[in-house]
Amino acid sequence: MRSIVHAQVNHAFAQAVIDEAPDLMFFPKDLRYCAYGDVNFASKSWFAPPHDGRSGFHRMNGIVALHGPGVRPQAPLGAASIVDLTPTILAALHVPIPSYMDGRVLQEAFTDDYNTAHRPLYAESELTAASEVQEFSAEDEEEVAKRLEDLGYLG
Repeated sequence: MRSIVHAQVNHAFAQAVIDEAPDLMFFPKDLRYCAYGDVNFASKSWFAPPHDGRSGFHRMNGIVALHGPGVRPQAPLGAASIVDLTPTILAALHVPIPSYMDGRVLQEAFTDDYNTAHRPLYAESELTAASEVQEFSAEDEEEVAKRLEDLGYLG
């Protein structure tokens, strides 16, 4: 690691889950090394180069491709983040964006005319606690189980 960077935890996590955020996050330079744990990877090493063939260790950068009416060709999205994709997709589908959702609509990806004619919709809503979720009826449970079995998920 070249340097230690201090960042406020509320810039990385939604307020609703901030109490569950980690105390420390590790991002190695150029992601050339991985952080290992005894439980997950049966390793005695703290840091090591990723071994060949292992998937799931990704860089912080990514790509996004947009196509459709109002999309600005080759729009620079340098300040975009993965959390911006869901609000952008919801806005493009004219679906209200929940107020608790992280990210922003990537309006720079669309033409000015499109943005003027299609303002994002926002919905006032709160995260639903698991205890507040309505349970399925016995008939609904059977229907879900049948569908999952038909798809091959249940044997």
